[in-house]
Amino acid sequence: MQVNSDGNFILNSTGNANKFLYHGDEVGTLKNLYVLKETLIDTTSLDQYTYYPVTIEISSAYNSRIEVHSALYLSGTPEWSTHDNGFTTHFIEEVYGSSWGANYTTHRRIIGHQYKFTDNVQPIGKVRQMGNSSEEVIWVRGGAKYYFETSRNATPILRTVAYTNSNDTVYPIGAADMTSADYSTLKRTMVETSDTNVSATGDSLVKRDGNGSIINISY
Repeated sequence: MQVNSDGNFILNSTGNANKFLYHGDEVGTLKNLYVLKETLIDTTSLDQYTYYPVTIEISSAYNSRIEVHSALYLSGTPEWSTHDNGFTTHFIEEVYGSSWGANYTTHRRIIGHQYKFTDNVQPIGKVRQMGNSSEEVIWVRGGAKYYFETSRNATPILRTVAYTNSNDTVYPIGAADMTSADYSTLKRTMVETSDTNVSATGDSLVKRDGNGSIINISY
């Protein structure tokens, strides 16, 4: 077992870089650790002007963590990237499965989302959940490679055609048909102390001072 520069344990025994990710302030203990399984979602052979849904069945009983990453030299070089070695994007969320409404809310917390070298194209298009089957769905743009990291051994599945489960259907969406409402589903809801350019909302988890004011946030 190895520990990387971020303080995360790395397992290499199976040939896959599964990492034990510290959760909260539990550094130095083995409590509340996320074990993330990496799965490559390869859309390099698919239409570069279409977003494809990736479904991930998650638990309604436990919090799940899902990360999507791509980086220079690893992303592939779609025509919508502006760097010779591809692009970068990162998306991190934590969420519960709805399970036919067994949970009052999925309590989705988007911890981070960013992208660069894409000529204003969002490599990740939107996120929602198929509520009945508790499948989190993340749309990714064709022409690239995305590295999904999921807790609780959840397995991301790329859907290149319409997919139906428990009376709910998701399908590929042309880039021209994506809306601002779709893209806004990726807006971060976790606002950190160091952020000065993120507007907090009523759903944001933020750090506040003794007077209840959000620390280091410009209104």
